[in-house]
Amino acid sequence: EHLGANNEETELANYGMLLWGNMNYNFTEAAKGQVSNSNLSYALHTVRNWQKPHLISYMESHDEERSMVKCKNEGASVSGYNIRDEATALKRNELAASFLLAMPGPKLIWQFGELGYDLSINYCENGTINNDCRTGPKPIRWEYYEQPNRVQLRDVYKTMLELRNNPYFERLFVAGAVQHDLTGATKWLRLTSDTSKMVVVGNFGTTQAAVQVSFPEAGVWYELFSGEPFAATGNAQAVNLPAGGYKVYLNRNLNGTIPTPVRDIETSDIFRLRMSPNPVTGESLVRYELPEAGKVQISMMDLNGRQIASLYIGNRGKGEHQARFDPAIISNLRKGVYLLQLQVNDKRKIIKLLKQ
Repeated sequence: EHLGANNEETELANYGMLLWGNMNYNFTEAAKGQVSNSNLSYALHTVRNWQKPHLISYMESHDEERSMVKCKNEGASVSGYNIRDEATALKRNELAASFLLAMPGPKLIWQFGELGYDLSINYCENGTINNDCRTGPKPIRWEYYEQPNRVQLRDVYKTMLELRNNPYFERLFVAGAVQHDLTGATKWLRLTSDTSKMVVVGNFGTTQAAVQVSFPEAGVWYELFSGEPFAATGNAQAVNLPAGGYKVYLNRNLNGTIPTPVRDIETSDIFRLRMSPNPVTGESLVRYELPEAGKVQISMMDLNGRQIASLYIGNRGKGEHQARFDPAIISNLRKGVYLLQLQVNDKRKIIKLLKQ
């Protein structure tokens, strides 16, 4: 480990050393909506005038306060938009992660940052906050895996990391040319290689805004997370984003190359569905609450959408209900992640299950 002046680290990086790039303050300020302090450019080796992408930039570590803690305690707030709200803070961390993981070079991701860990670095075992507890044990929050907004954040990390290892795009993160504007509320990052190209845009402000960016070439581009096509002109154009919004555009459609991240799918935000306990056992109960009466069907699927088991429940009234799969079905499952789908009339919701 070496910490020194940039001219010294430049020589060491060019010689082959991998060096830390602490960007906790800037990324956290960006996630909090404090855009005047949110310049992310120093997370790029090119800005430090290094010839090789040997900068291990990071936004959280064992020495730094958690981004979620800062967002929930210090996040900006305007009428109708409050970063201190947990769901909003998690979306802001998706935004920050999409930029960090799009930058060339290796990255440090600190423990459970991908799930929005929100206990302070100074959290004590008795629940208090004290500087003396900085290196004390911190609880593992397995319940995060039952919270859709946190699983969504993890899916962003997962998909960006899969992109970095995709044979079509991996050279971008080692030898791609880098252009950027990472200083204001709206930010963009552009990586290009001989065959593959990527443009990341984000709105770190607290109101809707347009990111002005030029795509490297005209034509149809594809958004990584949704697969939606985007018509690029090759000239400067505006990409409109809500507060905390982001897009990752690629010059080729990776549908089928990178798995689409599994999200909760629901047409009613008042559906409630869980399987308890989860990780599942033969004793796990499916618990669900209906906002309306209707015909209920519950299915278990693998991550490719193939049905493993189904429970046709029939008509059920509004309110809370429960059901159970045959324990033998659960016992025969291999270790891994599965999907549980609740369908009522024309509405459905999907959550993840874990078999250990």
